[in-house]
Amino acid sequence: MKKTTSVILALIVTVSAAALAVSAEGLSVLGDLNGDGKVTSNDAVYLLRSVLFPDTYALGSFGDFNGDGKVTSNDAVYLLRHVLFPEAYVLKTAAPYSEGLEYILDDDGRAWISGPGTFDGEELNIPPEIDGHPVIGVEYNAFEDTAVTSVTLSDGIMKIESNAFDYCKSLVAVYLPESVTNIGLGAFADCSRLTSAVLPAGVTNVEYYLFQNCSSLASAVIPDGVTFIGEWAFDGCKALTSVSVPDGVTEICKGTFYGCLSLKTVYLPAGITYIGESAFDSCRGLETIYFAGTRAQWENMEKGADWDALTGGYEVVCADD
Repeated sequence: MKKTTSVILALIVTVSAAALAVSAEGLSVLGDLNGDGKVTSNDAVYLLRSVLFPDTYALGSFGDFNGDGKVTSNDAVYLLRHVLFPEAYVLKTAAPYSEGLEYILDDDGRAWISGPGTFDGEELNIPPEIDGHPVIGVEYNAFEDTAVTSVTLSDGIMKIESNAFDYCKSLVAVYLPESVTNIGLGAFADCSRLTSAVLPAGVTNVEYYLFQNCSSLASAVIPDGVTFIGEWAFDGCKALTSVSVPDGVTEICKGTFYGCLSLKTVYLPAGITYIGESAFDSCRGLETIYFAGTRAQWENMEKGADWDALTGGYEVVCADD
């Protein structure tokens, strides 16, 4: 990845008063900063040049931050998300709604988006209704292996079917409304540039393979209402550094966090009674497992074969230690 020292130093050392005035919380949703009626990756460029670094930031010296061999506005998105605001920055496409999308109707006349149709843009913004029909879901494989860079679903959409965005290798940001309660198997699997995921509060199941091989996924927020995390859900998430499992989860399934090479800390609730085969296998950076139960509970907990193979020297800290 090409990151020149001069650019990095300029961005970190010369943060102006304007930059300090824009908090990370304020950047959680990127607005239409350049005033063209849309929210795109070009707004990220405008934000860097005119808001954060109006006196020092030169696009001419901007490097290939996302490592794709080109210097584009998507590098500005990568820079904001990974370097400047890695914990809080989420790109959200707010307008206009994407047009030309394919859809099917259920028996109640509600629309399910089934494919891109004539839409060939990068910022996908699925509308709340299409041709007068309320949109309630995204169908199986609807956008599999497409070139979308961001996905925004309108409020009212309730379900994302299996593999809906599988292999979207340019996808860097996803915005899901609170109305989404069901996300299918592997819906975002193999999205290798996706860096963060915030699951809506109403989601109760993190399905099998949901983020499998999302190798850039550095943070994932699992809501408190989740009671099940499926097999291989985070398999191959090499950039994931920390995981907090909600209280309602009672078991860690087979291969759930397999190959999370950067995973350092894991927080497990007291109700965990089983850790499945290869659940933390090859988590080579693992340092600490915090278990909210007692040491006796931990020692008596059933654990599958190779659950902690190739994890190195980690420690388990229990509530009564």
